[in-house]
Amino acid sequence: MATKFTPLHDRILVRRVEEQESGYYVISWTTENSRGDEFRPYKISVTRPGYRVSGPRGYFGEKPFGKMDDLEREARANGLIPRLFA
Repeated sequence: MATKFTPLHDRILVRRVEEQESGYYVISWTTENSRGDEFRPYKISVTRPGYRVSGPRGYFGEKPFGKMDDLEREARANGLIPRLFA
């Protein structure tokens, strides 16, 4: 059975989104080990009670051009796969 959304339910959902988006930090870094297309997991945690971290659990390194198939090379050449590193 499908959930029936009501105006009250909608307001509760909007309030939750507003609370989650009212304050956040953006974390970035660079790495020397960027080559290779394997998945690189990472974990970010906080120690302050009541706070939580949300976001990806890792990233894929940049696939070397020589290991790309024809479709991937064409997509890279046309800017559809961004270059992560120069």
